[in-house]
Amino acid sequence: MGNIEVVPEKVAWVLVRDGRVLVTRNRGVDVFYFPGGKREPGESDAETLAREIEEELQSRIDTTTMEHVGTFETESDWFGYGDRARVSAVDQMVFDVLHTSGRLL
Repeated sequence: MGNIEVVPEKVAWVLVRDGRVLVTRNRGVDVFYFPGGKREPGESDAETLAREIEEELQSRIDTTTMEHVGTFETESDWFGYGDRARVSAVDQMVFDVLHTSGRLL
């Protein structure tokens, strides 16, 4: 890996209905998130969202009804095995495998 800091971008579908929002989660994970994903090279926000929703939810969305809700930044950091308790349950399993194999200090 190089020293270039890359800020990952995610486009998310925030579907509001009856005062509630649609969220999803992966099996075995307690944390829910908005459906969506990372942009492929050259994709617009609408193209990214349409592709990700098709992949994740096997649903099609009308991109002409989209409106921008906001742009948000999250924190990222580099963790070692000592930080294991600070990540989700499924990530802890990955930490364990990496630590056991000697790839995570």
